[in-house]
Amino acid sequence: MLAQAWAGRGDMRWVSRAGPRRWALADGPSGLAPHLEGAGCVLCLAGVTAGSQAALAGNREIALAVLRATDIAAAAPHIFLASSMAVYGRAEGLSVEDGPTAPAGPYGQAKLEMEQASHALAAQAGLGLTQLRLGNVVGADVLGQNLAARRPITLDQFPDGRTPVRSYVDAERLALVLDRLIERAVSGQSLPPVLNLAAAPALEMGALLAAMGQTYQTRAAPEGALAVSEMSVKRLSALVPGAAAPVSAQQAARAWKAFRP
Repeated sequence: MLAQAWAGRGDMRWVSRAGPRRWALADGPSGLAPHLEGAGCVLCLAGVTAGSQAALAGNREIALAVLRATDIAAAAPHIFLASSMAVYGRAEGLSVEDGPTAPAGPYGQAKLEMEQASHALAAQAGLGLTQLRLGNVVGADVLGQNLAARRPITLDQFPDGRTPVRSYVDAERLALVLDRLIERAVSGQSLPPVLNLAAAPALEMGALLAAMGQTYQTRAAPEGALAVSEMSVKRLSALVPGAAAPVSAQQAARAWKAFRP
C-alpha cells in the first residue's frame, strides 16, 4: 500500500525478500548493510504478525538486524521501526507513549520485546531510533485481510451495542505523515523514541465495514474481549501539524478503495 502511495519517487530504496533489492533475515546484518549505504534515513516496516512464539520473535530479530546493518553501513542518522498499538493491550483510556503497556496477546508482547531490545541496542550503538506505534492500517489489518480473501466477517458486539473500536490510519495519511517524519530525521530535527501514529478519533469496526459497503455478522463479545483500543495522538500532532486530523469511517473507506493492497 505504501509502495503504491509513494509510486514514482526516485529517492527511496525498497528492500524486501522478493524485490530487486533482496534481503532476508537469514542473510544477517552484513547482507543488508550494502543496501543502506548512503541512506539518509531507514524505515523498517517488516515484521511478523502471526504464528508461534518463535515466529513472532522474528520481530525482535528483524529490528536488531536492521540496527546492526545501519551501524555497519555507517548510514542514516535516524531509524524508524514499525511497532504497533497492540503493545498497549488492555491499558485503560487513551494510550500515551509514556504510559503503561499491557499486551493482551502474543503479537503485542512480541512487539514490546522488539521495542525494548532495539532501544537498548540503539543506545549502545549511538543510533537515533523512533518506534512508530501504528494504529490499524485500513485495508491491511485483519478486516482487510478477510475482505481480500472474501472470507465472511464476524465482529464482537458489546453490551452497549457497539463493535470493537480501534485507532486507524489509512495508507494515504500514513504516507504523508511518514514523509514529514523522514524530513525531520534527515534535517537533523529531534524526534521522540516512541510515537503513536493514527488518525483521530478511533473508528468502530462495524461503521468502517458499513462505509466500505461490506456486510458482517455479530456475536456476543466473549469475556475479556477488548472493546476499545485508542491512542493519544497529541505528540504526533505537535510534530506534524494536521497529521491526526479527524477521519470519518466514510473517508477511511474511500482511502481503502484507492489504496487496496
